[in-house]
Amino acid sequence: MDTILSKLIGKIELLYTKVAELTEQNRLLTLANQDLSSRVADMKMELDHLATVVDPETGLDNEVLCATVGTILREKYGELGPKGPPGDKGPCGDPGPAGIQGPPGERGPVGAQGPVGERGPVGAQGPVGEKGPIGDRGLRGEKGPAGDRGLKGPDGEIGLTGDRGPVGERGPVGDKGPVGDKGPVGDQGPVGERGPVGEKGKRGDMGATGKRGPPGPIGGNP
Repeated sequence: MDTILSKLIGKIELLYTKVAELTEQNRLLTLANQDLSSRVADMKMELDHLATVVDPETGLDNEVLCATVGTILREKYGELGPKGPPGDKGPCGDPGPAGIQGPPGERGPVGAQGPVGERGPVGAQGPVGEKGPIGDRGLRGEKGPAGDRGLKGPDGEIGLTGDRGPVGERGPVGDKGPVGDKGPVGDQGPVGERGPVGEKGKRGDMGATGKRGPPGPIGGNP
């Protein structure tokens, strides 16, 4: 099965190649046919032009003949015999049919440039064109000299009070400074009011027995 498919694919590819070759040949033949048709048209135009200027009886080109006769009359004026009196002017003939336009002649040399004319008045300003793209930024120029100091301007208005910023973090505890000198004794404050009598306390412990005193006088004598 694979072998049959491979053969069919090979034949199809060969047919594609042949079709491409025939298409290219057809294109070349078409171009050649167009070239021949253009040449035939040019030759037909030249034949039609010759048929209008060549006399079929004499086989002479009337345009060339007229140009040659005009050159002889211009250059050999007075050498062709005595000049007769001018004849009466004949009637104007009917205009002939317009001839076929001949092929364009070769371009002549460029003439010398004429003098520059006077400058004309300034024309009205045209409409503003669209803004072009932003160009590349040029190099920074050298810094110029400092100018004179300007006068002080008026004081500006006081601005609004800004919002209070957030509380900052507490810094570390600093080192304890040295003990300062003892200050002077302050004045004694006023005596405060006497407070209420307190409650009676409990009886204290019995004290130690006292010493015996000296004997008194006898008989009541001093």
